[in-house]
Amino acid sequence: MPRVFVALVVVAVAGATLSVRLLAQKPSAPAATGARLNACTILPRDEVKKIVPWSVQSDGDKETEMPLGGGSVCVYPSVQIYVDKYSASKIEGARKDGPLIPIAGIGDEAFLQQKGKYWAELYVKAGDRLVHVEKDIPADGTFESVKPSMVALAKALVAKLR
Repeated sequence: MPRVFVALVVVAVAGATLSVRLLAQKPSAPAATGARLNACTILPRDEVKKIVPWSVQSDGDKETEMPLGGGSVCVYPSVQIYVDKYSASKIEGARKDGPLIPIAGIGDEAFLQQKGKYWAELYVKAGDRLVHVEKDIPADGTFESVKPSMVALAKALVAKLR
């Protein structure tokens, strides 16, 4: 019985060590068009914060990157950025949730959408990529008040992807 316990401890420690090493790896740099892209590496954190500020209390919250389809999502304290392969069906799916407001001057085409009272989304086709920005609408804000920062962030993202 003690050998089984020791073996389990060794396996657990080895697994934990491997997990820590994998989590500590730096995310990959933006990949060539068509390859999986890490949304957290498109813009430096400080640049994202300048465009879409968050509170000093949230400065300690690190962004989180998660694979999603052929791309990934990056969750910052004040905004989420999704980057994936473009699919017209994703835009059409968003149309079913409510009206899309065309936005000129970003990528090949771009649309803003209000999701209820507390959420706004921006969809941008940039070549063969879809950039999707999600931002909460603060309790003291409006859909109109979050548009400028979302558009500015999308423009900066698309500039890096081109």
